[in-house]
Amino acid sequence: MKILEVCRSFYPSIGGLEKFISQRLKIYEMLNFEYSVLTTDYTTGKLLREYGNDKVKYLKQYTQYNYCPSYKKKILDKYDIISVNQIGNYLSDITLAHSIKLGKKVLLTPHFHFHTSKYQLFKSIHDSLLTRKLLNKAYKIICFTNSEMEYWQRFYRIDTNKLLKIPHYVEVENRLPYEVKSSNRKFILYLGRSSLNKRIDLLIKSISQNKNLPFDFLLTINKNELSDGLQKLVSGDERIKFLGCISEKDKNRYLKACEALIIPTDYEAFGIVTLEASSYSKPIICSDIGVLREILDNNGVIFFENNVDSLSAAIKRFNTLGDLKKLEMGEINYNNLSNYNFEKIFRSYEELFNGIWPN
Repeated sequence: MKILEVCRSFYPSIGGLEKFISQRLKIYEMLNFEYSVLTTDYTTGKLLREYGNDKVKYLKQYTQYNYCPSYKKKILDKYDIISVNQIGNYLSDITLAHSIKLGKKVLLTPHFHFHTSKYQLFKSIHDSLLTRKLLNKAYKIICFTNSEMEYWQRFYRIDTNKLLKIPHYVEVENRLPYEVKSSNRKFILYLGRSSLNKRIDLLIKSISQNKNLPFDFLLTINKNELSDGLQKLVSGDERIKFLGCISEKDKNRYLKACEALIIPTDYEAFGIVTLEASSYSKPIICSDIGVLREILDNNGVIFFENNVDSLSAAIKRFNTLGDLKKLEMGEINYNNLSNYNFEKIFRSYEELFNGIWPN
């Protein structure tokens, strides 16, 4: 079987989409599929320069719709299956439309849907004119969670037979801890971007309200990404450290050494970083949203509402926990990963492709 994976961005950018695609490519290799990746030169500025793969083709893109004038639909001819990620960008939308005209089976992984107010006018137009049409053209829509499946059913009336749940998987790392020094103090790690749905504003305001905490906060963003008001709040606060964009190796080092992972967010398509923290047996402090409630075990997590008082209370509550309780929470999160291991997800994909292309 020959399969084309289509996505707006891929390495050298770093994010949840890129992580997911790289995971899926490993599954294709295990299934002995021939595959290529078609993407654009769109970048979030989060670069992984050491990545290289001669099976990836980059197209020059323009405008907020990621228009690719060099796109040629004939590239689709040599593939049996077209796997499209996201909708609402030119490359994904045009590939889906052309693939259907050519009689190809299309697997669509929409990664939930539009979730910030950025380019809201364009998103509203797309939603009213194209979204449902594109969804209905797909052979199967791959969702990560039941929450996402319910979303497509409720708001877009998508046939349940078209929806299929296959989550991410997590590769469990070596669990032996080692130190990452932070002024010789313990630390809580924020692992993510500074985009609009990531509530860095709540986190910084909550930290500022808790002056006597016995740990630092390490954030994988740059200080200059903050608004002027937030920069004033962090100025002179030595407890808040800005790591900027970090490598996969450094990410694992910080996860091994942190006291807990903290994730304030309005939206997650899946929340892979919470499971990565779980692979190191870490407690989690995160926003109370449906997707995270679904993928995590409540007993390993302190949930908070997305306001300063609730997040501040969650941090204070974590501070009162004894070491044994924290270890217990971490172990619960580690055991929860049995739902997201490679073998289980691999079998789901194997079953999917056997239904499309029986041996």
